[in-house]
Amino acid sequence: MLLPNKTIPYSESVIARFPLVLRFLRTHRGQADARRMYGELKGSFPSVHAFVQTLDCLFALGKITLNKDTGGLTLC
Repeated sequence: MLLPNKTIPYSESVIARFPLVLRFLRTHRGQADARRMYGELKGSFPSVHAFVQTLDCLFALGKITLNKDTGGLTLC
């Protein structure tokens, strides 16, 4: 997980990408498919790994949940 520190600026950290995912979910009525989201946001992430790390952190913070029936992400 890339957290800001002396060598990693905030703009390259996982925390800086939280608003991208949350804004995407808000504009899609609080629900979205992870594949579709990555397809639309991949220009803002250096890799799919960074995207998954961002989703992991938001899930751990209780900001998003995974809908087990549809496999989609839901904004809390």
